[in-house]
Amino acid sequence: MAKVVDKFTGSLSGQLGDMVYRRYKNGSVFVARQKSVNTISYSPKCIKTRNNFKVAVAFAKASNLLPDIHTVWKNSVYEGRSPYTKILKANIGTVNSYMLPGASTKLTPKGFGLNVKFLSLTKDKINFSISLPEFAKSFVNIKFIINCVLALYNPIQSENETDKEPEFICVSDYSEITFPDYDNFHTFEFNLNSMNSLALSKYRNAKIFLALTNTEGSKHIFSGTFHFDSRISE
Repeated sequence: MAKVVDKFTGSLSGQLGDMVYRRYKNGSVFVARQKSVNTISYSPKCIKTRNNFKVAVAFAKASNLLPDIHTVWKNSVYEGRSPYTKILKANIGTVNSYMLPGASTKLTPKGFGLNVKFLSLTKDKINFSISLPEFAKSFVNIKFIINCVLALYNPIQSENETDKEPEFICVSDYSEITFPDYDNFHTFEFNLNSMNSLALSKYRNAKIFLALTNTEGSKHIFSGTFHFDSRISE
């Protein structure tokens, strides 16, 4: 309700419709629109949207911690004020129905293709084989960084075994490799740091996202993203 506090000038104090009028001792009147009250929806659709956003944020944060990934996205044509926001926008719609990063998740913008064979994952290391295709033979003897983000899910000790929402975390790490030739598969061992090894020891499964980068020159070289699902072995 609005109250007339000056019968000659008709100054107002209080609320009229969605407008709030406040009169101060010096005679001035402050006018503002009343703040709307936002309620949180718990409909299945809204819950799914919030969870998907949470997954995309976790993946973007982990990816952005990798120096080469940060640099590649910083110089990409994707929209965003920072590498982090670019990664987030690129992956906001890639979360799958299990609320985990999906197969179309992008660790890098669109890059060159590779032949990748996943071998095994333990809490300490990842083993896989890679070969350069013929069109990439100019990359022989170039030092590449292997960038890896792992989405860990299905915890060994879950507080609520009946909870259908998967608990997961994203961890990131990187290592260096060089290809001595092209068109032949070469096996590489990716050793995880101690902090990530501790995280992996608490989960049964992981989704692995891997990409190669070289940002030493003026022209950055990077592969597309390769995705694998794996059980974490002892």
